[in-house]
Amino acid sequence: MKPKINFAMIILAFSIFLAISFSQSELILSYTILEREIYPNSYATLNLVLQNPTNSQIKSIKIMFEAEDNNIQVIPNSMELDVLDAKSSFNQNFLIKIGQTAKTSNIRVYVSYYLGSERKSFYLNIPIKIVRFPIIYFSRISFSNDYLEIGKNVTLSIDITNNGYSAAK
Repeated sequence: MKPKINFAMIILAFSIFLAISFSQSELILSYTILEREIYPNSYATLNLVLQNPTNSQIKSIKIMFEAEDNNIQVIPNSMELDVLDAKSSFNQNFLIKIGQTAKTSNIRVYVSYYLGSERKSFYLNIPIKIVRFPIIYFSRISFSNDYLEIGKNVTLSIDITNNGYSAAK
């Protein structure tokens, strides 16, 4: 029984090695959103980095952005790069326009390219967390009496309006 377990472990280890080697031999896409917080009716900057760890050129790279929420827009919404040389990288910034009613969602990044004569593609989800906060206004403040006497009640009336981006508690 012991030899079967050892053989199975060797096959598993070799499979993991092949998976790691394969994943490291492709186009690598990484991103950073430069703003710490994203608010409705604002803009954010998406920094995209393409890395070619291979010993070959990667050609005809096409990137398209598609937001789940129609109130979020990436500008420009696509990019093409003819060649990414071996062992090199490419860095590009994109503007993300956040609409007034935009909600937390994802931007899906579709990537296609050629490595040698083989066409490859993948996609990546970029989460966009929109910070919403209430903006509370108090207006029409009135009292039932101008003075508060000992042991008596005064009725206070206030109109409260939330002009913010989320419910107030």
